[in-house]
Amino acid sequence: MGGRGGTGGSKGSSAGGGTATQIRDTYHNLLPTHGVVGWVPLSDMRTALPNLSREQFDLAIKTLVRTNPKAKIVRWDDQKVLTAAHRAGGIQFGGATAHVFRIDRRDRSVPATTAIMKGHT
Repeated sequence: MGGRGGTGGSKGSSAGGGTATQIRDTYHNLLPTHGVVGWVPLSDMRTALPNLSREQFDLAIKTLVRTNPKAKIVRWDDQKVLTAAHRAGGIQFGGATAHVFRIDRRDRSVPATTAIMKGHT
C-alpha cells in the first residue's frame, strides 16, 4: 500500500515504521465503506493485509493503541451480530476480545453501537 511515506512492503515483526504505516493506510482505505463514525472491523483489516502474520498484525494494532491516544479498539457489545470472521479477526486486549478499530480525528470517543455494526455483518 502506498501513501504517507511508508514502504508498504514491510514484513518485519516490529510494529514500527512500515507495519504501522500499512495499518493506518489500510484503515483509511477501508474507512469509506464503514460509515461516518469510523469503526472498521479488525477482520476486514486482516483480510486487506495478507502479508502480515497474525502476530505482526496484533502487535502493530496494540502498539498503535498504546502509543496513539486517537487509536482505539473495542469489542462489539452485542455479540450476537458477530460473524465467524469477526470473531476470528478479534484481538485479545485489556481482558476482552476487541473486534473493531478506529483512529479518531477529533480526539473524542464515539461508541461502537449495535446499530453501526449491524450494517457490517
